[in-house]
Amino acid sequence: MITIACLSMTAAVSPRRIQPTLRQLPIINLSPARVVEQPHADEVKPVQWPKPQLIKGIYTTGWIAGSSKWFPQLVDFIDATELNALVIDVKDDTGTLSYASKVPL
Repeated sequence: MITIACLSMTAAVSPRRIQPTLRQLPIINLSPARVVEQPHADEVKPVQWPKPQLIKGIYTTGWIAGSSKWFPQLVDFIDATELNALVIDVKDDTGTLSYASKVPL
């Protein structure tokens, strides 16, 4: 729909109205270009990027995260390993939320 509206709007505009006149054209600077010299390799300092933190995580469903039986075991597993992230998927493959949401859909 939007494409049709845009096409019909451009068709209604006269070609003469969109042609720029000489007064509307930008002024071009014809002065010689400025030459910038490249710095020598020994003058260039390497960029020091911060080392990224290594993230090691685990994925779980909302049902496991909400389970009083399974979630404590999952936390113990995370504490016993080098995991430092947890992803909790609160929506299952059918689109059902694993908790009672008050947000209107």
